Amino acid sequence: VTKDMKKMTKKKLCVTLTRVNGSLGIAMSGNVVSAVHAGGGGDKAGLAVGDYVNEVNGYDTHLSSFGSLLPKDKESPVKMRLTRMVEWTPSKCSPQAGAEESVTAA
Repeated sequence: VTKDMKKMTKKKLCVTLTRVNGSLGIAMSGNVVSAVHAGGGGDKAGLAVGDYVNEVNGYDTHLSSFGSLLPKDKESPVKMRLTRMVEWTPSKCSPQAGAEESVTAA
């Protein structure tokens, strides 16, 4: 690890998307969010480029593609569980600030 590299950790998120003008307002590459369109459902739900979608409406994205898990009813909300990589920062519970450790945020 070089000085310029940031230490990253996984943050688990749950979001609910609703379509805006019939669109979720995101683009996907596999199970990864590749674009979030300003003002769209993804933007309003707080999605970010790079978010990894683990689950759609209770179904695992490892077993089926993201698109196949979307509800047929375009008015139905889409509940998703995501993993987002965020910069790791030491917390008050860390044994020593800056110490090497792996932390998973909930």
